[in-house]
Amino acid sequence: MDDLIEEAVKQLKAAGYSKVLIVAARSKALERFGRELARRLRELEIEVEEVKDIRELMKGRK
Repeated sequence: MDDLIEEAVKQLKAAGYSKVLIVAARSKALERFGRELARRLRELEIEVEEVKDIRELMKGRK
């Protein structure tokens, strides 16, 4: 899983993202992935917003 996280961080950093939205996972493995990804992105001073449900995102976009 570390390789996947490293690649995701590398790609997000290279793309120049300043903010990332992470939707909560329904499995323990993906939940751990999301937490670790968020931690590493914050270390790079990339803002991370964690959302419980995709519907939360959709409410604000109507």
